[in-house]
Amino acid sequence: MPMTKGEKLVRDLHAAFDYTGDNNRDLLGDETFPMHETVDELQVEFCYQYLIAYIFRNLEMIDSNLRDD
Repeated sequence: MPMTKGEKLVRDLHAAFDYTGDNNRDLLGDETFPMHETVDELQVEFCYQYLIAYIFRNLEMIDSNLRDD
C-alpha cells in the first residue's frame, strides 16, 4: 500500500530531525552544556513530537490539504 502524503511528511520530518533524540540524551548528562540551551533543545523536541502526533491524528485532513506541485 502506498504511503499517504501525511505519512511521507512524517517520514521526511523524521529524516530532518533524526539527531534530536540522541542529541538531547547526550545534552541531559553534559554538565558543560549550558542549562538554558538544554531546555531550548528539549522544547524543540517536544514541539517536534507534538507535530508528529498531530499529523498522525489528522492524516485525512493533512492529505486533503497537501498538493502535489
